[in-house]
Amino acid sequence: MRKNVIVAGGLDPSGGAGLASDIKVCAFFNTYPLPVITALTYQNSTNFFGFEPLKKEKIEKQLKSILGFYRVEVAKIGLTGNAEVLVTLVNLLHKNKIKIVYDPVLKTSTEGIVSDNNLIDTILDNSDNFFLITPNIPEAQKLTGLNSENQKELGEKLLQKGFQNVLIKGGHLEKPEDMLLTKNEFIIFKGEKLETKNTRGTGCALSSAIASNLALGKTLKQSIATAKNYVIEAMNHSYKTAKPPYPLNLLLK
Repeated sequence: MRKNVIVAGGLDPSGGAGLASDIKVCAFFNTYPLPVITALTYQNSTNFFGFEPLKKEKIEKQLKSILGFYRVEVAKIGLTGNAEVLVTLVNLLHKNKIKIVYDPVLKTSTEGIVSDNNLIDTILDNSDNFFLITPNIPEAQKLTGLNSENQKELGEKLLQKGFQNVLIKGGHLEKPEDMLLTKNEFIIFKGEKLETKNTRGTGCALSSAIASNLALGKTLKQSIATAKNYVIEAMNHSYKTAKPPYPLNLLLK
């Protein structure tokens, strides 16, 4: 039986991030995506024109149409846009005992702000409901209030705030290593700077790939390692369309 994965996030009409990315990731790993639209975004690879979060009632209707009909063990949440949408998702997923991989999207790669004033507090209030949170350095700084690029310091602070497992992404650093921190250990996933223009949607793809591999029965460490290698491969496969930054070649074709 094919494994199902709920992917909740924004609809990106340019196809480089959000749900379009999530669905392609699931297709590559042969998991079945159950997409839940949280917001409509108006953007392309170079410009952000705005976004509209959906009302919580529409989120609930989407989720209730699939929960109980499909067997789901893992969900990935990306852009929610506001606190109300995030709470709606978390409450229903947690009620159904579904592991949540959360990519806390606060702004787009084109610097578009996609979060309301209450979102940070709501993320922190729900910290123990996320199986894994995957912030980049700026997102981790916002969540911790620390002006630091030290991944271990940021990760430990997030653990103190109640998060179960934390993956601090290092793509913003000169040495792009990712660091996983759990209550028992921390693990470094090494990386290197790539000379490529295929960089759009890396965060979406990584979290979706982790969720897919967790659904396939891999451990958290195995899922992160597999997902990171996959994203690197997708960045290395040329996929030129319109203007850079180009989207990742997520199907590796």
